[in-house]
Amino acid sequence: MKSLILLCALLMPACSHFTESGRIDRAYAKHMKQLKQARLAHEQRRAHSFREASKLPPPPPESPLTVSVSSGDQ
Repeated sequence: MKSLILLCALLMPACSHFTESGRIDRAYAKHMKQLKQARLAHEQRRAHSFREASKLPPPPPESPLTVSVSSGDQ
């Protein structure tokens, strides 16, 4: 029974939690994932600000002009 457990342990790949290179690889992958997410969020915010800046402001509402004409002899 012990030999079977030992054989299985030797045939299975080592867990990355227990080796220094495995921990370094996992940390690098996590860091790259965070950088990619930050870059994507930055690009989305930038595109959104460009879309907002390119929109023309609405024209001001036209106010009706009132003209009164009066003569000085009245």
